[in-house]
Amino acid sequence: MTVRTPAVTYSADNDKSTIKCTGYAEAGRYAPSGMVKVKSAILKLDGEVLVSGKVVIDMPTLSQSNIEMQTHLRGKDFSDVATYPEATFVLSSVKDNAVSGTLTIKGIKQLITLPVAITRTSDGLLLKATLKVDRTKFNIKYNSSAYFQDLGNYAIKNEFDIDINLTCHL
Repeated sequence: MTVRTPAVTYSADNDKSTIKCTGYAEAGRYAPSGMVKVKSAILKLDGEVLVSGKVVIDMPTLSQSNIEMQTHLRGKDFSDVATYPEATFVLSSVKDNAVSGTLTIKGIKQLITLPVAITRTSDGLLLKATLKVDRTKFNIKYNSSAYFQDLGNYAIKNEFDIDINLTCHL
């Protein structure tokens, strides 16, 4: 007789979880980064396998050390946090160490796949993931050389990096 244990649900510790975003200039080494807080995250594991999950990102918490840039990143040229206060990722499938799901930014949904690493801790688990996102797929076109000409040193790469560290507990 096989005894099946039920799937276990974990919730993110929003104070310990981090999401870092880094953008890049087209020319040179300029690469400003900022942080955004997790509003909520629920992960369900069946044994050692991630079977479902949803992460809600609190976009108005987007912070950057340069206040002028922070205001710009929160504004309509980028995140438009007044209109779109949340971004989400909803997991749809898992294969090996990669998860696929729907990333929603500014109300626009895109299917993405990203590698994840899950480590058990004494009181829960830690999920780490890094991905590249093409901002233009979410209608963030500011200073994109794909949409604007003669930007020179003001051009910003379309892809930016997201580094996710979720600390989760039962």
